[in-house]
Amino acid sequence: MFENIDFKNCKILYKETTYYKKEDLLQLECTNGKIIDVGWYGKENKYCIYVIKNYDWENPCYKITNQPKMEHVNNWLEKIINHETSIFEPNLKNLYSKLEDTINNYVANNYNKSIKILEQLCDNGTSLKELKNHLLIYSLKYYETDEGKYNFICDLLDIITINYDGKNIK
Repeated sequence: MFENIDFKNCKILYKETTYYKKEDLLQLECTNGKIIDVGWYGKENKYCIYVIKNYDWENPCYKITNQPKMEHVNNWLEKIINHETSIFEPNLKNLYSKLEDTINNYVANNYNKSIKILEQLCDNGTSLKELKNHLLIYSLKYYETDEGKYNFICDLLDIITINYDGKNIK
């Protein structure tokens, strides 16, 4: 079920090994203190992934719901583990923080500041794949709570995919 997943430096708190349609399937604790929880919800006939901070199960950092197949769960799980276990050098951490600030304070259709930060991240060695993964995971924070911010992030993803896939962002 999770045999091909690289858990990196996450501590396995629980891992189901035999039955894949059980509410508690996997629980990991990342070095940043967040918990990644994977489960099956039979009434809804779906898998869900929750990312929890400070044991606040009522307010997950983000979640992925309505996943009908385990292969989809594994794809998302790899992205989430990569995101939650990323350790950035101070300059990259600062740029990602600035990017998140521009998203939190976005003005509709004002992408210039965000694009400049994306270019700086690439100048500092961040790959397009890493940028997309970061934006994708960051978009989950707003998927159900702030349509404007979610759409802004999706627009940024579209911009870098359409304009920069297969070449440098600059």
